[in-house]
Amino acid sequence: MALGTESNYFLQLILASDLMTWFILIALTGMLLVCLTIFFYKLLVIRVIERQLQEGRALLREIKTFDDLKSACIALSGTVPGMVLKKNLTTVKSLLERHPDRIALSEKEIEYIEQQLEQSIDEIMQVQESYLQVLFVSASIAPLLGLFGTIWGLVHSFMRISIKQSADIATVAPGIAEALITTLAGLIAAIPALILYHIIMSKLRQIERQLITFAENFLWIIQTFFTQ
Repeated sequence: MALGTESNYFLQLILASDLMTWFILIALTGMLLVCLTIFFYKLLVIRVIERQLQEGRALLREIKTFDDLKSACIALSGTVPGMVLKKNLTTVKSLLERHPDRIALSEKEIEYIEQQLEQSIDEIMQVQESYLQVLFVSASIAPLLGLFGTIWGLVHSFMRISIKQSADIATVAPGIAEALITTLAGLIAAIPALILYHIIMSKLRQIERQLITFAENFLWIIQTFFTQ
């Protein structure tokens, strides 16, 4: 019964809040929902990329000729590892076409391909890290927004005390409790946002390491085929 009474009292405090408090609570709720949406979307995308990289690594292990590499690029079309292969195979072809009578790549050209691979990975990671700043910014802003609501509520609470000219606990407690609601809401929004941000960033760092390994395998294959 005590728990039910407290819940009802908490609901009554929210319903009795002014428009500013309601605005802050709605903003914090929306912020939390947006963060959760971004988290689950990114989690789904990361799982898809992990499967794509697993498939890409399996295809690279089976490559014996340059034609096999082109076939792997076609098979991985539309995937993240496929993007890496397509862009850098185009680079390899353009380098070879500059000297049709040559079948080997120079050391500088290999270094250029390596730079292109690094750039490809950076571009992919920039895309995957999009919207993550929303989580980080929400984790930073939510407590401040909650604190603003608390200060706002305390000011109105003290004004009511001044009007009633009474500072007993029955007068003070409801106002302070109402003011602290936004602080609680701010923490409820900020803590999950910060945790979700670090979870996604950790998984993206794993994806980046896998992409680097994939790129190194591709570069080794190119060196095997086109260096003397």
